[in-house]
Amino acid sequence: MPLPLRLLATSLLLCALASRAWAGIDSLQLVDESEKLVSGRAIDELPDLQLFAIKDETLAFQLLLRADQEGLQGVSLAIEGLGDVRAQVFREDLIPIRERSHELAWKPGSAAEPEGMGGDVPDRLVPIDDRVFSLAGGEQRRLWIDLWIPPQAQPGVRTGSLRVRCAPPCQDRVVPMQLEILDRLMPTSARARTMLWFSGGDPKEESIVSRYFSESSSASEADKRELRRKHYQLARQHRITLFWGHESQPNDELRELLSGEMFSESAGYQGPAARIGQDLMVLEAYGGELTQASARDWLAFAKAFASLRSVFVYVMDEPRASDFDEANRRVEVSRPMPAFITSIYDPRLHADIFAAPAWLYRRAKATQAREAGKEQWIYNGARPFTGSFVIDDRGVSPRVNAWIQYKFDIERWFYWEATYYDDFQGKRGAVDVMAEGINFSNRHGDRMNGDGLLIYPGRDHLFPDSDAGFDGPLASIRLKNWRRGIEDVEYLVMARAAGFDDEVDALLDTMVPQALDQMRAGAAVSWPEDAATWRQARRYLFELLRDGHSDLRVEKRPGNGPPRRAQSHRHWLLVGAAVLVLLAALRMRWRRQRPRA
Repeated sequence: MPLPLRLLATSLLLCALASRAWAGIDSLQLVDESEKLVSGRAIDELPDLQLFAIKDETLAFQLLLRADQEGLQGVSLAIEGLGDVRAQVFREDLIPIRERSHELAWKPGSAAEPEGMGGDVPDRLVPIDDRVFSLAGGEQRRLWIDLWIPPQAQPGVRTGSLRVRCAPPCQDRVVPMQLEILDRLMPTSARARTMLWFSGGDPKEESIVSRYFSESSSASEADKRELRRKHYQLARQHRITLFWGHESQPNDELRELLSGEMFSESAGYQGPAARIGQDLMVLEAYGGELTQASARDWLAFAKAFASLRSVFVYVMDEPRASDFDEANRRVEVSRPMPAFITSIYDPRLHADIFAAPAWLYRRAKATQAREAGKEQWIYNGARPFTGSFVIDDRGVSPRVNAWIQYKFDIERWFYWEATYYDDFQGKRGAVDVMAEGINFSNRHGDRMNGDGLLIYPGRDHLFPDSDAGFDGPLASIRLKNWRRGIEDVEYLVMARAAGFDDEVDALLDTMVPQALDQMRAGAAVSWPEDAATWRQARRYLFELLRDGHSDLRVEKRPGNGPPRRAQSHRHWLLVGAAVLVLLAALRMRWRRQRPRA
């Protein structure tokens, strides 16, 4: 065979062998944790896995894996070479968004409504770790990887890899990974404190139990207690304080929660802030009162737990002016226990702690509350005042809220519910939360995707097709981005403590130029919505803490945020009229300047 033909044949053979070696994997994309992998939306890919963290921090990234037309068999993921770093791999499950959230999250049809978040949106995360799965030809799988840096981790740079295993003829794909651990420790008590209502914490609540047990009556008290403990532990892994309105008397379960025993290795807990007791105790949640004797008993009980920062009776939820007298009566009969009300601060109310809806929060009112010796907190979320917590919002939204909380010095962020599986407000009963995005509705016509639903049931005996086969609660992508924001804030706190006040203030003004009552309803949000800018902001803080300076420049990129919607017809008529006037003026000028014949 002539030499040119031999060379051609060899080249074809090598190409065939290469094609066979990589057969199965069509594409592999690395994506930041604050992106949402929604079909049809452009995403910012991570250029590499150059990761950075401090001790007791959790960081994450996503992987979008697509099979070629031949499909993939025997697929699994493994994180290698990172030592005592704990890796968890999750499958991202899609929630169908058939209609957009209405009213409570944003003004529909306005610039505040995030675009491109319809269709199937990933949210439920199911642990798979090294479990093997397959992909059909052309199918793609969204995967989430959590990396927790234990407190005892040695600082320095670690070199490892992400290995995507697959059965022959596919060959394993190996992605190099580098993790730099800074010799700083994430505080056990978060600066951006939270309170997340857990309806399943009530021993009498059956809406949660019915998902995990085919017959609620078959669940023992020990089974129910173990299920509640798993929820509290999941929340702690995300630095969230889960609560419910405890029993009329202290009990062992409450002591386990407040002492930190619930978050110990012996109790099956592994994650951040281990062995630290809950910092919050709420009595009579969503409305009630105490006797003075029981109030004194509860306060005496609370003194035994050093971690407790906030203890109060929740006397009334969103009172109207006609309810003020009753609310004040409950406050007074519950003394000396501090009292909490969900309301903007109002001096006519005698409560000690107020929590205003995000869209009603007023900075001047918060100042008045402080001057009166009261506290003004915030709850829920609505664009453009804050980020929202609904599924069909951008990935960064819960993350932004922690930055807003820190910038405006808000003690605690209250989100109204974690496990709203039964839409009792809309009288719809049990909802299949994997088949139906709208889980919340009410008599006012509000309909919301994933409202009050940051934790999914791992089992679902009511809707077997949605059962994930996991004996415990499952986190949402939104819960993980709330955690990301809470841990971001600790970087801000550390940088300020290290003397970088000017840098921190400048970064806050870049990332969150305006929020709360600085915004008007229907406006576009002020903060960047691309994950890359938020990642760069965290990197900037990391370098300040590591080197005492950073050459990074964090700027909002052109086009950040949702594109502005079309203006009104009147606007375009005015623009058109102005153009016509300008054209007429130019024509007249041209005629005057044209040489005469």
